[in-house]
Amino acid sequence: MNKKMFIIGFVSVVIFINICFFCSDPVKPDFGQAPVIGNDKKITMSGIPEKDSILYLILTAEGTEPLNFQWYKNDTIISRSSLDSLKFEPLKLSDTGSYYCIVSNKYGRDTSKSADISLTPKFKVMYDGNTATSGAVPTDDNSYAAGATVTVLGNNGNLAKTGHTFAGWNTKADGSGTSYSGGDIFTISSADVILYARWTTNPTYTVTYNGNGNTGGAVPIDGNNYETDATVTVRGNTGNLIKTGHTFAGWNTLANGSGTSYMPGDTFIIGSANVILYARWNINIYVVRFNSNGGSQVDSQSVAHNNTATEPTPPTRNGYIFAGWYSDQALTTAFIFTTPITATITLYAKWTAVYTVTYNENNNTGGSVPVDTNKYISGAIVTVLDNTGSLVKTGYTFSKWNTNAAGTGTDRTPGETFAIGSQNVTLYAKWNGNPYTVTFNSNGGTLPNPSSITVIFGSTYGTLATTSRTGYTFNGWWSDTGGSGVEIKSSNTVNVPNNHTLYAQWVIKDADGNIYTEITIGTQGWMVENLKTTRYNDGTEILFVTDSTTWANFSAPAYCWYNNDISYKDTFGALYNWHAVSANNPKKIAPPGWHVPTDDDWYTLENYLIANGYNWDGTTTGNKIAKSLAVKTGWNVSTIPGAIGNDLTMNNKSGFSAFPGGYRNSGDGYFYYMGGSGYWWSATDVDSTCAYNRYLHHGYGMLYRASDMYKKNGFSVRLLRN
Repeated sequence: MNKKMFIIGFVSVVIFINICFFCSDPVKPDFGQAPVIGNDKKITMSGIPEKDSILYLILTAEGTEPLNFQWYKNDTIISRSSLDSLKFEPLKLSDTGSYYCIVSNKYGRDTSKSADISLTPKFKVMYDGNTATSGAVPTDDNSYAAGATVTVLGNNGNLAKTGHTFAGWNTKADGSGTSYSGGDIFTISSADVILYARWTTNPTYTVTYNGNGNTGGAVPIDGNNYETDATVTVRGNTGNLIKTGHTFAGWNTLANGSGTSYMPGDTFIIGSANVILYARWNINIYVVRFNSNGGSQVDSQSVAHNNTATEPTPPTRNGYIFAGWYSDQALTTAFIFTTPITATITLYAKWTAVYTVTYNENNNTGGSVPVDTNKYISGAIVTVLDNTGSLVKTGYTFSKWNTNAAGTGTDRTPGETFAIGSQNVTLYAKWNGNPYTVTFNSNGGTLPNPSSITVIFGSTYGTLATTSRTGYTFNGWWSDTGGSGVEIKSSNTVNVPNNHTLYAQWVIKDADGNIYTEITIGTQGWMVENLKTTRYNDGTEILFVTDSTTWANFSAPAYCWYNNDISYKDTFGALYNWHAVSANNPKKIAPPGWHVPTDDDWYTLENYLIANGYNWDGTTTGNKIAKSLAVKTGWNVSTIPGAIGNDLTMNNKSGFSAFPGGYRNSGDGYFYYMGGSGYWWSATDVDSTCAYNRYLHHGYGMLYRASDMYKKNGFSVRLLRN
């Protein structure tokens, strides 16, 4: 017998063919072989029985061909073929089951043993951004068996979606499945899982105001919609909310006031919920006062709105019988202590039988009040006592008595009588202000008009005197000599309890109202400050020129500030061309009583200082007076002995107080030498183009006179009293 082997898939089939070489009978008998399954009829598996793998079920069978292979799964035929193997590609969970095969040919059949395919399925967990607009989904590279525990990943790829907030994951894209957050765990079933990003629309929240039991007014309206973490500004009580018996005290996040309190204008960060701010009401606490009407003192009580006061122990009063508490001063309505308190009230004690008359000194400063020891019944006649205790009050004279401390009640003259009513009477001393003479001292001015006035203590001064003084501006009447102390105006109340004198105060003012001080040097009265007015003494404005070219070509009166900077005004004053200060100018730059010094006036100053020891070396000859004229600050430093800039502490012996204000050049209109030099005009001109001036230099010790300075230069001005 020859064997012929066919390899079909992974199944080896051996076919035996009988060939009789010695038979000559032309009719050959059919000796075919029925199928026989080898390997103890077992089915062989080739591959790994895992989901998505490739797996073969293989049989080994012998028998006469053709062989027919019928494969069964759970007793249901699933394949007929001539193949001895069953291929699964890929292997699915649905392929799980019990398999066997029937091999047949025309000579017979044979049945294999069963082979079971049992899968341990593995599943994936995948993440879906679910319409995210940025970021990346996390990746879980693990494979999980059914029933395995899965730890949900977080949003580590920073997924984001415009207008939304990441809120975890869900097993369905529409969020209707099971939701998970990063770090949550779940048990995987027998299927892959897709976790979809769950998005919540960024919410907006409102702030609503609640009157919280108000009885009037309206709550404010906040029409804004706020996102989480937005800043909210708390509204005020713009609708004038009120609640009977309570006072508005701000807002609170809880109606009972135990939440967070806010005041109008406060701010807070809104969270993730609508906010209701409830009006916070403080219950009103009222004072119940007890007016014992002359009896012993009864302490006040503090009572909350709608609560009741406690009836106190009755007061006592000599000669009286306590008759109860009354809610009105007239004692017509008895008070019932079960009455709810809804306002601050005063309860009045009612007494019967007798009343007193008491005298009050009404702010006296000496003496004592008379004492009436009588007890009067209602309607009894009272004789008013005199000022037997010699009451006095500074600045006043005792006049009579009055039933009101302010004197607006009924007057009672000593000796007169009146019928007492049904209450105690207090008579207050009534004081009339004393008359005093106020004398005016003009302090060097003209005779005051009038020279004196009569005033009443405690009343206003009324119209005051007028006076004038050449070269000065009147600056009011003052309480002390020399025009110091306290200024007294017409509206001031007289509080000096005697005759007294008021003194005129005088100041030096220019047309702009700038105030100057004065120093006397020899026979001359000089202003201590450089002139800084921008107007003539008639109020006309002096032309203000800032442009350099205009200044250099200007032949009319003009002024400027150094470097066109008005901040130099107070210290250095203004710079004027000579045309503004000229004696020939019909408009005068000096206030009345003053003038721009002439060249001779400057000589007078110079000669006086030299002759009276103002030279820096103490000599009385030679012009060495610069240091005695210059202020102690602001000058450049010099090492030259006797120079202004050498030891500034030795400067200004004369009190002239010359500052190094520099000047404005007539040729180019530029500013020069602030800190180094100071220049001052005289009213005397040399010719049509030049005028005399004086100047000081920090490096020299003399006061210089110049006659070659163009009138277009900008120099400082010092004024001299006429």
